[in-house]
Amino acid sequence: MINEFATRDEIIFIEYDDIIKSTNTALLKLLKNDYKDDIKDFIHFEKVEQLEDNKIDLFSTARIEKNILKALSKINFDYDYVFKTLVDSKIDLYAQMQPLMFADAIHALLPQKFTKEIYIYSEEYDSRIECDIAILFKGSSKINYITGDFSAVIDSIPNITLYVLSDIDKLGKIIQLNRQEYCEFMIAEYGYNYYEDNGIVRLKGNYEEIQEDKIFKIGTFSPISI
Repeated sequence: MINEFATRDEIIFIEYDDIIKSTNTALLKLLKNDYKDDIKDFIHFEKVEQLEDNKIDLFSTARIEKNILKALSKINFDYDYVFKTLVDSKIDLYAQMQPLMFADAIHALLPQKFTKEIYIYSEEYDSRIECDIAILFKGSSKINYITGDFSAVIDSIPNITLYVLSDIDKLGKIIQLNRQEYCEFMIAEYGYNYYEDNGIVRLKGNYEEIQEDKIFKIGTFSPISI
């Protein structure tokens, strides 16, 4: 198994959101600067109102819900609809975001001979994301922007060797497709990927316990500089 992991070309699958740039963090800053009065009756904005931008990054990373609006909510509402409406309202949202740490890793991977293809994924096509990827990585021919249903996309890409995921639940979907063998998984250390077990913080899904049986490796990384 060690030889399989060590001697191969790399086909890399990376989620855009919360790995390359964080829409949740950008939305939080947008709300703080532009929409505070519009949304104060819906979310506990007092939790972030006085935070500086670098502390907002940390707050967003520690969130226990994938949607930051749900994490801060006072009342129930359609979190996903409001989130998408706000994101779609700002045409230059992605261009204004600062890249997360893994963007630097991609820059380091691109010149390597063993890096054959990098697939950057978002569920819905967004021309702003496509443009941002082209600018960030200077139109590299190794970079592919890919969209659509997650399971269908994974099934369409042969020989993926490394997955970089913001959401550990997607690892379960990959195992269901039996696409995990001899793959490495890097999971971003967001709060929603963990649970507490008798005072010990653990990755959800207990995937570390089955990695030998299912023939994969799993590791974690911080998406931001702390």
